[in-house]
Amino acid sequence: MQRRLTAFIAMWGIVLSAMLPWWTVYADETEPFRTDPSGSMLPPPGYADLRQPLTVMLELGDSGAALPAEMMAPQSAPLDPVEIRRLLEAANIPVLFQTHTAYNGIAVIATPDQLRLLRAIPGVVDIHVVAPKARSSTRAVSFIGAPQFWSATGHLTGNGVRIGIIDSGIDYTHATFGGPGTPDAFRSNDPTIIEAGTFPTEKIIAGYDFVGDAYDASGRIGSPIPNPDPDPLDCAGDGADAVRRISGGHGTHVASIAAGYGVDAAGRTYRGLYSGSVSYADFLVAPGVAPGASLVALKVFGCRGTTTFLTRAIDYAIDPNGDGNTDDRLVDVLNISLGSPFGGENDPDVVAINRAVDAGVVVVVAAGDTGGTFYAINSPSSAGKAIAVGASVDAGRDPSLSPDSLDLLTSRGPQRSRQLKPDLVAPGVALRSAAAGSGIGALALSGTSIATPQVAGAAALLRQLRPSWSPAQIKVALMNAAVPTRDAAGNLYPPSLAGAGRLDASRLFAWDLLAFDAEDPAAVSLSFGAPWISRSRSFQKTLRITNAGHFTRTLRLAPVLAADEPGVQVEVSPGPYELGAGQTLDLPVNVSVQPETLDFTPDATTPLLQAGVPPTFARYYMAEHSGVIEVRSTLGARIRAAHAGDFDRVTVYVGDQLLEESIRPARVGRYIPFRPGRQQVRVLPPGAPPTTPPLVAAEFDVVDGRDYTIVVYGSWSRPQLALVDEIPEPSLPRDQIMIHVFNGDPLRDGSAVDVYLDNVLLAANLPVGAASAFSVTTPGAHKVRFFRAGSSPATSSSAASKEFVAGSGEVILVVGGGNSSWSLRGFTGRGRLINEQTTRVPFQIVPKSAAESAATATEQIVPDAVPSFTITLRNSGARNQLTSPRGAQTPLVSAYELAPEGRSPEIAGLNPALRPADIRYVGVTSSYPERGWEGNNTVIFFGMAGYAAWATPNEVQYRVYISTTGPGGSGSPDDIPEFMLVNTSIGAILPIPGGGGATRPDDTFRSILYRIQPDGTLQLLRIADWNFVPPPTASPFLDSAPFETSVLALVTTAGFLGLSPAAPVFSYYVETYARDAGGFTERVDRVPPSGVITYDLRSAAVAPLNTSPATGVVRSGLPTPFFFGIDGAQIAGTVNQDVLAVRRTQDVLLLHHHNAISAQAEVVTLQSSRSAPTTTPPGGYRVYLPIITTP
Repeated sequence: MQRRLTAFIAMWGIVLSAMLPWWTVYADETEPFRTDPSGSMLPPPGYADLRQPLTVMLELGDSGAALPAEMMAPQSAPLDPVEIRRLLEAANIPVLFQTHTAYNGIAVIATPDQLRLLRAIPGVVDIHVVAPKARSSTRAVSFIGAPQFWSATGHLTGNGVRIGIIDSGIDYTHATFGGPGTPDAFRSNDPTIIEAGTFPTEKIIAGYDFVGDAYDASGRIGSPIPNPDPDPLDCAGDGADAVRRISGGHGTHVASIAAGYGVDAAGRTYRGLYSGSVSYADFLVAPGVAPGASLVALKVFGCRGTTTFLTRAIDYAIDPNGDGNTDDRLVDVLNISLGSPFGGENDPDVVAINRAVDAGVVVVVAAGDTGGTFYAINSPSSAGKAIAVGASVDAGRDPSLSPDSLDLLTSRGPQRSRQLKPDLVAPGVALRSAAAGSGIGALALSGTSIATPQVAGAAALLRQLRPSWSPAQIKVALMNAAVPTRDAAGNLYPPSLAGAGRLDASRLFAWDLLAFDAEDPAAVSLSFGAPWISRSRSFQKTLRITNAGHFTRTLRLAPVLAADEPGVQVEVSPGPYELGAGQTLDLPVNVSVQPETLDFTPDATTPLLQAGVPPTFARYYMAEHSGVIEVRSTLGARIRAAHAGDFDRVTVYVGDQLLEESIRPARVGRYIPFRPGRQQVRVLPPGAPPTTPPLVAAEFDVVDGRDYTIVVYGSWSRPQLALVDEIPEPSLPRDQIMIHVFNGDPLRDGSAVDVYLDNVLLAANLPVGAASAFSVTTPGAHKVRFFRAGSSPATSSSAASKEFVAGSGEVILVVGGGNSSWSLRGFTGRGRLINEQTTRVPFQIVPKSAAESAATATEQIVPDAVPSFTITLRNSGARNQLTSPRGAQTPLVSAYELAPEGRSPEIAGLNPALRPADIRYVGVTSSYPERGWEGNNTVIFFGMAGYAAWATPNEVQYRVYISTTGPGGSGSPDDIPEFMLVNTSIGAILPIPGGGGATRPDDTFRSILYRIQPDGTLQLLRIADWNFVPPPTASPFLDSAPFETSVLALVTTAGFLGLSPAAPVFSYYVETYARDAGGFTERVDRVPPSGVITYDLRSAAVAPLNTSPATGVVRSGLPTPFFFGIDGAQIAGTVNQDVLAVRRTQDVLLLHHHNAISAQAEVVTLQSSRSAPTTTPPGGYRVYLPIITTP
């Protein structure tokens, strides 16, 4: 054993020893190249961190890849985890933690140079660089309807449910958690130990600090080495900065929103009733969504900075003793208000979350605050089984917006594996909640961090209400019950921004219809992906609907569009269907696409500018077709009985079904569903057989989806019946009390009445047997009084009265009845609007019209003495128009000279998430052969193709390193580059004002040229558009397809590289980096594998180039290698016959930017006619040999 460790350490020893005012400059998209005159733009993501240590998760398994033969001892059997840890510690590789249940791995700190060696340890299946997670940046509880839930369920508030808060800790001294509620209590608490009697508490029942206050994963503002302790006390908060990273206090704020008791106006912990009838408006800190739930504080942040300890905290939460059995898990719900942008499925944190859900935990994660950038949804909210939460705007905070609009910074999906995210949104702007260290104070913060605990609290309420439901069912219900969100203009937000809609806890108490994707139940949403489609095509998914209630529901279905692409049809059979209690119905949802009619129109909520304050740069976008499948379900006609008569008990039948057995006077029964249509109501003496002649009978027409009260009133000798509709007008606000009254003849003489609510006239001259229209009033205590109509004074002749307390969302019927007892003349019936449910299931497809362009011949001979060549294209696909709005149907093909070194084999066994960075081809072309030396107008293009498509360019970097001079600044170019040409976005390199150097990657994709300074730092020289084609909103109004593609072009000029007409020669190599490879710090591929490729502008064998706007792209008079790829079009360029003859053949790389992924790269071989074999004549050749004789 020791020999094995010694061998590894000896091998590693070698490696270890080696270890703003200027924004308007960019507004003009007609400028092909732009600059950064202020010098404030940054290097591309990851470049500055190439030598910085990383947090790396070693994924453990039964076997690992063997080390290279020259680097390892003969043994190759897997090391067990103990051996691996000994090896790491002996080599001074800091071990951060080890996990077993949520993820089988060991987290370490390593440099990029050490990654290959870590991956090669036997027993290590793979390594994953863990992206540091940042904290995602009182009226809200009412806005989402939590008090209505409390009231409707008999005051269920989450009792017995445990919510884990993985965050910066919790200030358990704050009054909202039942603490002493003084700043001194916080200041005197030592955060490294647990003082007697301070922790745990009644509210915060467990916790742990995994890192210590001085920890910061980046090492920039703290130590990357943790110093854990048992006390999860939060740091004092100091508010939120422009990027919504909060230094301390974050966990306290989040925990209070999820489950705080509240702090009343007097500064005391609130211990009163949680109900829709109580106003919390004057509270210093409003109660949380689930104030009865317990909290578990899992501290993974220091007082400032980022963290990589999420997986460790999840593992502890679901298996605290590490024995692999999760029966002892500490939590029922996990709140994770942290993340890093552009989440996929490769992050160990994502794997850990999915396993936590499998262990029975509902996991709620912030979607992030990266703005409306496509695919920017945070990791780990990208976990398929997690509930990803975006941020909406509460109209009470921003009156200029509609009540359910979105925060402009909430992250947009889908996630990079094309699954639709976020799942839903909740209020997340300027929410006041507990301030750490203040004792009783509050702090207003914004972001998806603040939206997330509202959903976590709602999940806790559901867990108490439905203890047998799985985490998947909880997720389905939360999404299904969400309500639509619209912008200020009334446009629906698409699901890629809003998911199913805004959380509505008020509807959850009676939610019993669950609808979701049958093939992927954990996802809920119907995600059809982002396919390239060249011919008419249909897609199908199965919508599964389960009735988890006790009554049959009638279902009607319809798609409701938020984003509409012409040429796409979503079809689902509308029904009606009857679904009995406990039954399940599967229905196909068909999406058909006619690709030739797609018009690439952005949805109305997508801004066309991004980056800068205000946004200044034209962006690229995707055109989605999305919305929700609405399942409108009803319980039929719900009917109940009310007894307002001046006589004893009666029995009530509807048809042959018993409605109420022996109902007493001044009582209202329960609702029972009946079939819609005409129903006969019969009133019998108590205990009478159903065949007994009725005391009174009447027929009424009742409608599906509505509620009714059958009121029995009058005298025994003359009983009467009235039908009262209990569904208020849709225009009335549902967060108030909806009230109406019924005149049941309280004066017992047939008189009309005037009815007052809290001394304000509610209904005048209301006749006997009639109900008033609905009115609204505020939740709380109220009094209704009935008076004889026309009395003078008006309230001189009292008939009946009733005092009551009601909460928001309640429907109240106050009846003035004719009972001989005054106390029974006024009574109430209560209800809630649950008959009709609208269940929402999001769907999305992002279809792209595809070409089928290809060369008609992949080999052709170039005639001698001809200075040009052409390659004819064929195209039988849908995208085949020379011009089209926004380029929706115009295919682009670019062409390049392909050197032999520009081919690269596929990397075997590469993680699928990294395959877009696996280089397939690299080609070059320039305008020099066609137009001669033009300095800064001599354009040079690099065309590149990978082996797989990226969802967004924000997940991959192709870096072209260029050398133009040799050592000392003279001589031939070598392999020491002076320039780097790279793809990135403006948002990724533009510091956010006041953000401390932080950036926010977006959809403003660009080609950036940097000068590499002698010290290795970068100086930005020029910025050009992606593929040298502006975004579709700018001339020439073309779509250059940056999303869902495997090909790209980067551009610079000879002048920018400092070339001269005497020596227009440079060398280059290409490296690729990926977000999933250490945040662009670990190289994925290099072409060539070593050395460089030299390119002489004068000696190019071929130089494909388009010079006419009629046949391709021209920018401000500058030619490009981009041609229109329509059927019969030609790729053209110059030929250097002498060079071609020497080379014999020259490959041309064609990039078909709008083909399906598998057909985006093509190679055409041009052959010189000088080296081409001549044609054999008919009959072949005859050879004559001379006869030589010897003298």
